[in-house]
Amino acid sequence: VFGKSGLIVNAEGEVRASEEHAETPGERSEALEALKAYVRAYSPRRSRWSSARDWDTLVDLTVKAERYDRQTWLADEENKLHSRGFFNIIEAHIVEVTELPADIAATVVDLDHYVSKYGEARAFYLGIDYDVCREDKYHFDGVNYRVAVMVPEDGAWRVAQFSGAPMERLAKSEAAFGSRSEAVALLVQRVRLRSGLLINPKGEILGRI
Repeated sequence: VFGKSGLIVNAEGEVRASEEHAETPGERSEALEALKAYVRAYSPRRSRWSSARDWDTLVDLTVKAERYDRQTWLADEENKLHSRGFFNIIEAHIVEVTELPADIAATVVDLDHYVSKYGEARAFYLGIDYDVCREDKYHFDGVNYRVAVMVPEDGAWRVAQFSGAPMERLAKSEAAFGSRSEAVALLVQRVRLRSGLLINPKGEILGRI
């Protein structure tokens, strides 16, 4: 899948630059690799003997200002018991990703705030294929779209924001992937915003907001 930034994600989840769009040495690839590692960290690594998530890496890849809240949330047994948030994820992998141009990024995240605080910020628009314990307003089975803001902190790229993507803006912008899964996710979000109904990609009603 080609993103508008010239990045390619193949079926194995490997990301590289297209021949027409050589990456700037270091920065873009490092920020993207950190984002990929963040997603891998909350997707259970399955082996013959166990299934485990890498919470240490997840916390380490989070900006320091958010780490205490992240650690406190992960330590809450109620979240695990009720399969909330990260604990709801059975499997996750990135299927398409692009770095947002600054002008588009500024319409969906407070880019100036992050640049002012960290000196630099890179925003990514990505589709993550989720298999979940139960579908809810935060996740459904299939490709879910997110916006991530990566910032440099103590010599490493870290996640400063990871949130649901505003599909009405991004799916119609120059950053759009134009994929079928993006169109489906746009429809799901449009139904939610206009009717208050929570549906999944199959059109099944999950409840109301």
